[in-house]
Amino acid sequence: MTINKNMTIGELLLTSDLIAPILMRAGMHCLGCPSSQMETLEEACMVHGMDCDVLVSQINEILAVESKTGCCFRDTDILKLIYIPGATAFLISL
Repeated sequence: MTINKNMTIGELLLTSDLIAPILMRAGMHCLGCPSSQMETLEEACMVHGMDCDVLVSQINEILAVESKTGCCFRDTDILKLIYIPGATAFLISL
């Protein structure tokens, strides 16, 4: 599965258990806020001053790794994922 910036936070959270920890690690700490559930990822990125295209690319990279390898990331693994604004990928150190 791939995500896109037009998906709402609510939709994203249903796609994978990895989404919540990834967004939290990226600095989006308002995932439980009722209004955030109807906000698109692009809108959330604007509010948080993030490059949405980079974040989408990074999330899709992680989801692809999980899909291809069958690897199941744990929350502790997600904490090792480092969001770098302006970068094209997360640094993954498992």
